[in-house]
Amino acid sequence: MIPLSIWSVNLLSENLLLLYSILFFAAVLVAKVGARFGVPSLLLFLLLGMAVGRDGLGLNFEDYEIAESIGHFAMTIILLAAGLETSFSDTKPVLRQGTLLSTVGVLLTVLVAGGFIYLAFGKTIGVSLRGAFLLASVMGSTDSASVFSILRSKRMHLRENLGPMLELESGSNDPVAYSLTLIFVQSLLNIFNGGSADGWHILLSSAGLLALQIVAGLAVGVATG
Repeated sequence: MIPLSIWSVNLLSENLLLLYSILFFAAVLVAKVGARFGVPSLLLFLLLGMAVGRDGLGLNFEDYEIAESIGHFAMTIILLAAGLETSFSDTKPVLRQGTLLSTVGVLLTVLVAGGFIYLAFGKTIGVSLRGAFLLASVMGSTDSASVFSILRSKRMHLRENLGPMLELESGSNDPVAYSLTLIFVQSLLNIFNGGSADGWHILLSSAGLLALQIVAGLAVGVATG
């Protein structure tokens, strides 16, 4: 599909503030519409981005480093907001279940989904086992913003403390999926760059580093909290 390309945005141009203002205003409008008609606001945000993107109005944005920085900042805000808005008294009864879902559950999801991807597409399009696990790791976490939005905008009262458990799981599973993604990326980069280290040895050493990061992160979080 050939984009209309009615504009090309320079991030240093004087029109940047005006463009951001228009997009924020449109985002607020679609969020109000979604809340009124029961449509997830994140879905509307994605549609808005597609509408103003290259295949829509032609907004060209290809600065991947800035996009990565914006994504990291947004993810930090999402995780911080999820932690601040989650009541410990509500999640305490389901702390064990939520923690297992956000750690072991993500690992099992990656293993099952990665195995399925490899069996289904390994021979047809040449997906390696590590590549299949990388793709599964990218899809392994639950989006906390969408879970919080659906549960709280609809004021859903699920039985057996399912609501707090889902909030706890969705707000704490991103680091595991993120770390698994980095592990498999490093393993694939070692292969592509002709590294001498065995890929599975990298996985094991990275898993140890992941465990250390989880312990250190929990300690710092508890201390500062």
